[in-house]
Amino acid sequence: MIETGSPPSPLATFRGRVACRRTADALTLSGAAADAADVRLILTFIRPSSPELPGTLTAASVSALDERHYRIGSEAGDWTVEATSLHVHRDIGEAF
Repeated sequence: MIETGSPPSPLATFRGRVACRRTADALTLSGAAADAADVRLILTFIRPSSPELPGTLTAASVSALDERHYRIGSEAGDWTVEATSLHVHRDIGEAF
């Protein structure tokens, strides 16, 4: 049984400051992963259509609402982003 009223599980959760960078074809969020020390998360939304995000967020999380809609939540608020795809990268270079 699937409970439809429950919020979706996060695809990624950040700790602390998250940089938001927008280009013509992408929206990129980058910052420290909440679930692992010394791991940097980089999320890239391809062809996003979204409201303007601030330049930085704090303690953000990203959840999939469906195959093209994502929820970005942080202490500053919530935003819904529509994108053709989402790429999640974990940069573990600092650990080495």
